[in-house]
Amino acid sequence: LALVARAETPLGVVYRTDALAEPQVRILYDIPQETHSPITYPAAALTDSGAAFMAHLQSDDARAVFARHGFKPLPE
Repeated sequence: LALVARAETPLGVVYRTDALAEPQVRILYDIPQETHSPITYPAAALTDSGAAFMAHLQSDDARAVFARHGFKPLPE
C-alpha cells in the first residue's frame, strides 16, 4: 500500500479497508467476495480487562467506527 501511495509501483493488491484509509490510493478492482473465504479478525478475551475491551468492541459506538472505516461487523 505504501509503495502504491508513493507511486513507487503502479499497482498493488491490498485489503479494501486499507485502500480506503489511504487518500493517495484509488481502488481499481474489487475481488468478488464469493471467490475467497471471508476475511475475519478474530479476538478473544484472556483477562477481565480483555473481556471489558471485547464488550467495547461489540458496542454500537465501536460498530459505528468500524463501519465508517469499511469493516462489516459479524452478527452477534
